[in-house]
Amino acid sequence: MRTRTLNNNLDVVHFDRLSVADHASLVLATMSHPARLKTLVLVTEREWNVGDLAKAVGLSQSALSQHLSRLRHARLVDVRRDRQTMYYSCKDARVIGIFEHLGLTSQIGGGSPS
Repeated sequence: MRTRTLNNNLDVVHFDRLSVADHASLVLATMSHPARLKTLVLVTEREWNVGDLAKAVGLSQSALSQHLSRLRHARLVDVRRDRQTMYYSCKDARVIGIFEHLGLTSQIGGGSPS
């Protein structure tokens, strides 16, 4: 379905691009915090439970939970529950692509930065 605005004749495709830009902005802003970036690097390597992930990142579980909430909101992490334990991972090819571009591939699966 194509609709037009009254003031400038932009079609739906333009608004879809704005939505993509808005989502990209959210993703980049979410990744901009060092603790969230480190968390994303780790969960891209493998699945982590919150306790082990908090130790690896160097945060309390409470502080990490706040960061994980932001990552979930931006849909950057996957969550799996096993009884009372939450497990986090990230298999998003876009996130991995960003890490490769930033030279973080040596921390993800053993590749070397280019």
